[in-house]
Amino acid sequence: MESLVQLLPGGVISFLLFHFTSRDELSIKQKLPKIRFFRFEICPNIRFYYKDKVLHFHHWMNMLILLGISIPLHGAIADSTFSKSFLWGGILQGLLTPNSGKIIYRQNEEWLSVKTAYLRKELLHSPLRLLKKGKDLI
Repeated sequence: MESLVQLLPGGVISFLLFHFTSRDELSIKQKLPKIRFFRFEICPNIRFYYKDKVLHFHHWMNMLILLGISIPLHGAIADSTFSKSFLWGGILQGLLTPNSGKIIYRQNEEWLSVKTAYLRKELLHSPLRLLKKGKDLI
């Protein structure tokens, strides 16, 4: 009973957190920054773009890897019941989504346009943009 009381909070928090941040139709995911390095995206999803394919690492896969690494480790965070239950909650939520088993996607037009627009997009406060507007850099 005591172990269930320790496991429940981390699992429930993780389940709800990933439920609300991993759904495309909710505004929370749309507010997360998009961070990409060439063909590798790390936020809001971990994806690798190659030609017309996308390799998508779902959050439950990442949590499973972290859980596997944390099991043999002994330390404050890695050995914590809360952190392991947090990982289990994320894994459970990810596996309950309809497309949890689909890892390789074919890129659609929306992804292609986002990718190319992102690569060509200037930074909001880039020095070139400020010079074009006639503002001083210093």
